[in-house]
Amino acid sequence: MLAGPLGGARASKGLGEPEPTMKSWTADAVPAGQLVLDRKRTSVTVPVTLPSGAAQGPTTWFTFALRFRVTFAEGGADRGSARVTASVNGGAAALVTLRSQADGVRVFHDGYLGGPRNTVTRDQTTDVVYENYVQTKGIRAGTGSFEISLEDRGALVQDIRIEPASGLYRTAADPEQLAISAPAQIDARVGEPVDLAYALSRRGERADRPVTVAAETAGGPIRLNREHTEYGSVGTGRTGSFQVIAAETGQYQIRLTAQGGYNQPTAVVLVVVKSARSSGNVVQLVAAGGLGLVGVAVLMSSRRRRHG
Repeated sequence: MLAGPLGGARASKGLGEPEPTMKSWTADAVPAGQLVLDRKRTSVTVPVTLPSGAAQGPTTWFTFALRFRVTFAEGGADRGSARVTASVNGGAAALVTLRSQADGVRVFHDGYLGGPRNTVTRDQTTDVVYENYVQTKGIRAGTGSFEISLEDRGALVQDIRIEPASGLYRTAADPEQLAISAPAQIDARVGEPVDLAYALSRRGERADRPVTVAAETAGGPIRLNREHTEYGSVGTGRTGSFQVIAAETGQYQIRLTAQGGYNQPTAVVLVVVKSARSSGNVVQLVAAGGLGLVGVAVLMSSRRRRHG
């Protein structure tokens, strides 16, 4: 087992899937008083020593868990805003935004593993749990540190009490949990609908999540039958399609994005639109119809002469 100065082997999963061999380097050795941030103490730095070869990928990865309880100062809606941030060796690891407003305090964060959270609370205290992959430059072997800071731009926060479990966690779960595939190019004709098919897949190392596939055009005379499709889960895979109709010839791009399932993969599809094939067929049909009418007229005229 690899050893860190602040924490040993843990079976705690945080917000991810259970990982019995997960390693951690946390704040559990820091005196409790130093884990309270307020207007006097605005940050805490925790030393860590990462093992030889430590890096973000390709076989092992590092996440950061930030857990704290915030107590808000008394006051009205004009108490301003505050941020709680974390970094590892200068690489971004966490960001939580707190903002006072008429109906309470808005708490927003968008951790990779926990997903976006946007709530409004009237309580004087609230708990925050945030988990994210650390920026690549923050992970390096040897002695380093992580820092948790409070930036209060008004008089919003009385104090932040950081939980000792906050810190670095090593995992084998790849951050690229979700993938989307689609053809690089589809051919279409003006005015004729064509299907743009796609497929979703997941690695399955973390919990399955609801996913939305959104389609976006990059301008031009392209219409879609809908803007997005929602799935309650990905499971063993999902397939779907959007219907595309073009009003003019040319080459246009459509971007497909899978949203909500950890990473947000994209696929860009080139739509090559040619002239409508029906234009020539219409002329031929009209001509054929005209000849048919002439034939009928000749036949009717012949019959009248016979009976006359």
